[in-house]
Amino acid sequence: MKEGSIDLKREIKDSIFSALVKEKKWLREVYLSLYPEDTLVKEEDIKLIKLENVFINGMYNDLSFRVREKLIVFMECQSTWAPNVPLRLLTYFAQFAEEVEKESKKDKDEESEITLPTPRFYVIYTGEKENTPLYLNAFSEDESDICARVKVLDRKNTVGVLKEICLFCELYDKNVSEYGREEEAIKKTLEECEERGILVAFIKEHPEEVEEIMSRMSQEKRINDFIDYSVKESREEGKKEGKAEGIIQGKAEGREDEALRTIKKINSLSISPELKKEILEALKTN
Repeated sequence: MKEGSIDLKREIKDSIFSALVKEKKWLREVYLSLYPEDTLVKEEDIKLIKLENVFINGMYNDLSFRVREKLIVFMECQSTWAPNVPLRLLTYFAQFAEEVEKESKKDKDEESEITLPTPRFYVIYTGEKENTPLYLNAFSEDESDICARVKVLDRKNTVGVLKEICLFCELYDKNVSEYGREEEAIKKTLEECEERGILVAFIKEHPEEVEEIMSRMSQEKRINDFIDYSVKESREEGKKEGKAEGIIQGKAEGREDEALRTIKKINSLSISPELKKEILEALKTN
């Protein structure tokens, strides 16, 4: 975690991507964006895979599903560049393999060879970082016996519904920066999506859910920005107080004072009690 930041930990991360893939028909479209040649794939060929608490710090895989002999695992880092995604996805696959082995033992078939589906790792990136690599690797040498390569998907190298998701996020970020006000940014993004044919069918099917997700994204960004500022300001106040009193505090005591100052600032936020509670819980765990 970078200095002066606090992660908001959620069991389910609301996003356009996570909302869209809840339905098999759209999940099929995601698969076809990756493998357009497999036109015969049916919804019944797709099996969602769920593993609980895979990653450290409460992180969860956004999506994993099996299509015949492929295991496709997605992570969505949105606008934050996350170069260590391969390690997280490798952890995911290790747990998946463990679950397969457990099932084999349940079936009392311990002597037969276990064949795993071929993993395909992807991360969706919709931020502004220039010259993003096409692949991320978990190991420093190409000759490693384990290949944990992750393909980075952005609007430049995607097609179909995945490209539309990237374009949607890009439009929304642009409008939030330009209009500032949440309602205006949402309205403008939806208008531009309709004009440019971006996720039109999905938005028409789920207008309220899409607007709620966009509103939540905007609110969380404002809260995270406020928290970053509050933590940094609290540290500066602590340094000034320490100098004025001529006291060098112990590390634990200093962190405690810093947390108390930050909590006071967060309590002054004009947000719902539920979100305030969630932010304070996040602060306690960091």
